[in-house]
Amino acid sequence: MDTKTEIKKLGLICSFAIYIPAAILMYCLTKFLIPYLSKVTGQETILLWFIIAGLGIFTPLIITGILILRAEGFKISESTWIGRLRFLKISKGDLIWTVIGLIIVGAICFGLI
Repeated sequence: MDTKTEIKKLGLICSFAIYIPAAILMYCLTKFLIPYLSKVTGQETILLWFIIAGLGIFTPLIITGILILRAEGFKISESTWIGRLRFLKISKGDLIWTVIGLIIVGAICFGLI
């Protein structure tokens, strides 16, 4: 697969067709499922928010991306996964910024407590 292939623009209507249902799903997960699971399990809401939001939003978006690629005629392979969906190994610079961000957020949270 040639990774230099120009990516087709989705357009406004197709973008809405993907992201509006995702926004509605996120609203329903946040408004109904997360509070329900928090009450039933006794777990902190923020923990469930990260778990449910991650699975409930990113999984359907990744599946949608795969379906769009298949509709464009691409076979799902490692090169497609890396080249078109941009799932790359985390770089050292990205890892450093992630750690710095976590330290800053932790310090702010500690300061608020």
